[in-house]
Parts: sequence; structure tokens; C-alpha cells
Amino acid sequence: LGFVGAGVGALLAGSPVFKDLDEMASAGSSNKRAWWIKEVDTPTIEIDWDMLKRHDATTIPQVAYASFVGKDVAAAQGAKQKADRKQWIAEDKSGYTLRDYALFDAAAYGWQAGFSHDFLGDTTVTPYGMGSPSDLGLPAWNGSPEETTAMIRQAFRFLGTGTISIVELNENNRKLVYGVDWDGKAIVFENVEKAYETDKKRVIPEKCRYAVVFSMPMSEEMNKRAPTLLGDATTALSYSLSTLFQIRAQRFFRMLGYQGLGSFTYVNNTSINPALAVISGMGEQGRLGQCVFPEYGTMARLGSVITDLPLVPDKPIDSGVWNFCKTCKLCASHCPSGALNPDDVPSWDVKYSGNHPGKKVYHCDGMNCRGYWYDLTSLCSICVASCVFAKKNKAGIHDIIKATTAVTPAFNSFFRTMDQAFGYKYSNRDPESWWDINGEPMFGIDSRY
Repeated sequence: LGFVGAGVGALLAGSPVFKDLDEMASAGSSNKRAWWIKEVDTPTIEIDWDMLKRHDATTIPQVAYASFVGKDVAAAQGAKQKADRKQWIAEDKSGYTLRDYALFDAAAYGWQAGFSHDFLGDTTVTPYGMGSPSDLGLPAWNGSPEETTAMIRQAFRFLGTGTISIVELNENNRKLVYGVDWDGKAIVFENVEKAYETDKKRVIPEKCRYAVVFSMPMSEEMNKRAPTLLGDATTALSYSLSTLFQIRAQRFFRMLGYQGLGSFTYVNNTSINPALAVISGMGEQGRLGQCVFPEYGTMARLGSVITDLPLVPDKPIDSGVWNFCKTCKLCASHCPSGALNPDDVPSWDVKYSGNHPGKKVYHCDGMNCRGYWYDLTSLCSICVASCVFAKKNKAGIHDIIKATTAVTPAFNSFFRTMDQAFGYKYSNRDPESWWDINGEPMFGIDSRY
């Protein structure tokens, strides 16, 4: 109680003074976030924009694993993965039963196959014969950047995303768009009117100066059952929903008379979306190499769409997450593959060529992480599930703790210890118990944010 009292004192000392509850509720940014989430001029991690170059996506673990370990090794691991999964389903192994696999397969539809999404978007016309405002003899949407941004936030929430943030693709931020896409095609900016694609490159017009970053929340209950097919299912569903959302967002831009450029596969290629999210204040960089959201913690996936629609960019935030990650280390201590960095001090040094240099962080060894997935026959997600910020906000004390860490790091070690002592310690919950939960919300997520 002494610690909490001191924490509340620090919180009150750093908090604004409100005249009434309405003023308190409306405080903060125009994005209506909690008052203790501070907008700042630069992200809470150090970035060297001279060191940071546009990245080659063919070097990341999802693409380059075989080139690092050898094609024969990767092929053998892949064959064993398939055999193990079939055997585990046949054996009715908890977390890998037939019903678990059926749920994962249904959730993955649209992410792995099904929906047609690509860089340029769906260019088919509507049943009313419309492909753009010009089909009606109308000009493109013409509003101020401020009212257009408000419109985008409202429309995209309705279309099914969690939170959104906006990045202006200036000289520095363009470095967060891949220079080489997952399939080896170059991604280039050219002084052209319309985006286009050839067998060797994807071209973004210079006029497409904004990236809209969107989050897709995941189910905590299912992630807490990782690593299993149930843990996989919420990741798969998040990407499936993101795929469908990308198509809708691209059509929305097109019907306004503007371009919307997205990923050609898997939703999270074309740009380094966690980096875009950090730059635009959707969250902060975390030790585990992902963006950690004040609203969802680690329980969300990311996508982005690039557009020429003029918008108002968002600023980075300081909500105390990065400072907390420096002392917490829970994700690193729970990582079974040793991929996560447990060092006390962040570093500019990368772990392997798939890391993106130019930022002072705790770089992850993605090849160790990727290799471990073969043993599991599924994704891992233990780091996501073990994060202190990946908790339901059912208790009022959670908001007090989040606000306190945003004001002062003095109690971070204490809060980390109490997180474990009060029953939030990561343990793989009985996978099959998920099927008996009553009252799970739609998609297993809390959509109040």
C-alpha cells in the first residue's frame, strides 16, 4: 500500500488539473486517448536516420529462413512440422485436436488464401457501375486535412479496425517502406500520377505522402493458450480480418477519388508496420521487437495503407512503455528459443542481417524464433502472452499503474513483481478449457477502445 500510495502521489504530481469530469474525459490528443499518454516530438527509442536505410524484406525470417539454415535443413524441418501436426491431431493432443485445427483453419481463411488483395487494391467496379467519383462526373473528395482525418478515423473504425495512426512519408519515414518486397520486387517512389506494378517493381507515386497504420486486436484468452493451434487461431483471424480491412480501406480511398496502396500478401509486407506505428504514436517500441499499445498491450497485429489523400500526421507518444521494458524482461525470460535480448542496455548492434539497423533497441534473433516454430508446428507467441501490458483492464488499479509508469519509472520493478505475484504470471492455460468459456466477446476481443 505504501508503494501504491507513493505511486498515486507521483501520478497526481504529474497529472493535469481538471475542472470537471467532462474536461478530464476529453483531455489528451484529438484521438481521444487517455490523458497520461503524452505526445512527444521524437519516439522514445533512439533512431539514427543516417544509419537507417530502406530494408530488404527478403532477409527477414518469414522469407529468408532457408537461406540462413540451408534449404535441406529447412525442407526437413518443414516436413517434420507437417508430420508432427498430423500425428498430434490424430492423437488428440491438447491444443492440437481436430476441433482446434478446424478453428485455426477457418480463422486463417483470407490470410493464407481466399481474399484477393494486392498492392493496387481491388479495381473492379461496384454493382452500380462505379469505380471512382469520375464515373458520376464528380470531382474527388475535397476537404481540409483535419476534417478528412476525422472522417478516416470514423470510417475505419466502422469498417473494422482497432486504432489508427497517420505517418507523413517524408525523407526519413520513407525508409520504413521496404526497398525490396517479400517476393523480391523493388518498391520505388517515382514522380508519376498513378501507382503501377511490373514483374520487377512496385511503384509508389511521390504524391502518395501518407501511410494510414491500423491495428487489429487479438484475443487474450486464446493468446494465453499459446503455443498451440488455439494461440495460432487468434493471430490467423487478426490477419484475415486485416486482409479484408485492407481491401475495404483501399476501396474507400478509391471511391473518394484517391489511391490506396497496400500489401500484396499477408497484409504486413510493403512497410515495416511496427516502425510506422511507433513513429506515429500508435504505441511504443517494446523489448520483444513489436509495437506495444497503451490500449491493447501486445494483443494486436498491424497493417498499413499508403495514400495520396491529404491527412494530418500523428506524433510519437511516451506512455512509459519503453522505460518499463528496460527493467521488465519478462518476454525475454520466457522466450524458449533464446531469440529475445535480455540485456540491461539497448544497443545499435544488430543480431543478424534481417534486423533493421538504425535504432537503439533490443534486437531480436529472428532466425532462432522462426526455427522454433517448426518444433511447435505453430507460431509461438509466448512473448506476446507474457507481456505485462497484455492484460484485461478489469480492475481500476490497472489504469492507475499504467498512468503511474507514464509519469515515473521509479515503481516499474515493483509493478513487474506484483504482476507475477497477483496471478498474471505466464503459464500455458489448458488449451481445451477455452471451449468451455461462456460469454466471450465477438472475435474474442474487447472493442471498447
